[in-house]
Amino acid sequence: MHERKVEGCEEPLELRVSGAVLHGNLIMFDKETDTRWLQETGSALEGQQKGKTLKELDDQQWEQNVRWDVWYKKHPESQLLFCSHCEQENKKEQNLTKDLLDLVAPQGDSKTESEVASDDAQPEDTSEEN
Repeated sequence: MHERKVEGCEEPLELRVSGAVLHGNLIMFDKETDTRWLQETGSALEGQQKGKTLKELDDQQWEQNVRWDVWYKKHPESQLLFCSHCEQENKKEQNLTKDLLDLVAPQGDSKTESEVASDDAQPEDTSEEN
């Protein structure tokens, strides 16, 4: 976790979401210089600040894996970024899973997703009876 300050500078940056991702990590940009910052390392990738690093927070300045309701009680001024595109993709995935289950389980034979997965894991009996 990093502060919005460059090492050696006391003025915080106004960071924005660029929409870009590198190796699964968000790339932010600062409004003033348009420098691109990697979320994971706090390093400036390109722009005026390239080669500089955001000041790292110590353990007392941040909480790891905090639930939203717990965070919001401590910081009621916080805002949540909601991505409707991601929500739509999640719904598409859920519908696809349902459609696939409907194909696997004939009408009237309602198997749950875990039952279908369990059936798939069972080896077929290939012995022949004489």
